[in-house]
This record gives sequence, structure tokens and C-alpha cells, in this order.
Amino acid sequence: MPVIPEGSLVFNFPDADDWHAFKYDEKDPAKPSFYRERIEKIKSMKGVDIVAGIRPDFYDLILIEIKDFRNDAPGLREKIRTKEIPLEILQKTLNTWAALSLGARNEDALLAPDLRAAIRRSPERLKLVFFLAQTRIQQSPQERDTQQKMQNRRVQRQDLLKKMREKLKPLGIQCDLADFDDLPPRCGWVVTDQLVD
Repeated sequence: MPVIPEGSLVFNFPDADDWHAFKYDEKDPAKPSFYRERIEKIKSMKGVDIVAGIRPDFYDLILIEIKDFRNDAPGLREKIRTKEIPLEILQKTLNTWAALSLGARNEDALLAPDLRAAIRRSPERLKLVFFLAQTRIQQSPQERDTQQKMQNRRVQRQDLLKKMREKLKPLGIQCDLADFDDLPPRCGWVVTDQLVD
């Protein structure tokens, strides 16, 4: 089972479905990686956190970007207000797909052979999942206050998703916004929190 830690979060991709998933922006010098060896050296190029798909055909290629704002709600609001987050996600998505495409075209040995073949053939669906972890809303003594906070959170997330979809849909990239309790339908993978489990 590919298990990929990102901070305190752990992304699990079940072996039974034959997932190929890897930490795309891996920077560990002990682990040679496509991103570290080829992309990180190019100034201003960025990459998503995880690339995943089901072997052997990779009909769906999933790019997963992870942000944990559980301890920084004001920072998240500011990054959404200034449109920094949607722009960063767009750049990372496009940079990752461009790099993978060029790496596959060049038969780069740091990419798995079946992944290279799938990219050259172009997956049926290219998906971005933005996993945005936020602190769970606590029940307040006034039910109305809790409902208002939940509504504000829904509106904030829907607005963020709408902005990302407006930019990515014309490029043929499907986009989802996820959290612990709200993973994309039938995504086939799970996220746990080491601090809680």
C-alpha cells in the first residue's frame, strides 16, 4: 500500500486497487526523485505534493496538493482574499503536468515506465485534488452561531473551488476540494492524521 506522509497527515492508497502513488515534490537527498533531480533546480518551478494513478493504464492521473491550515485560519483567509492560494495551485498543477509530460517524452528513468507510457498516451482524465485541512468547527452554546460558522466555511470553500475550476476547466483538468470528512466521491484513497489516530 503506498503510504505517503505529509506533515502529520498520511495518505493511504490501497494495494488492492494497484495504486502507483508517490511524493512528487520529494526533497530527500537519500531518495533520487524526478522532482529533486530535474525540476527543483529550475528557478520558480513548483510541484504538487502527490501524483497518483491506478496501474497499469492510469486512466485517471491525480495530482494532489496539500495545505494544512488547521492552526492558521487568519492566514488562510488572507491567502484566499489576495488570491494567492488559487494562483499557487494553478502554477503547481501546470508546472507538474508540463514537467511530467516532458519527462515522459524524454523517457526519463526517474519516472516509472508505465507512468511514462500513460502520460505519453495522455490519461483520459487529469484531476487535481486540493486537500485543504481546516480546524473542525466546534459546537457553540448557541446553535445558530455554529450553523453560521459552518455556512461561512462552506461559502469560503465553494468560492475557492469555483476560482480554481474557472482556471483549470478550460485546460481539461478536473478539480476537487477535499478535507478529512469530504474526500472526492469514489476516490479510492484515505487520509488520516497521525496526531489524532
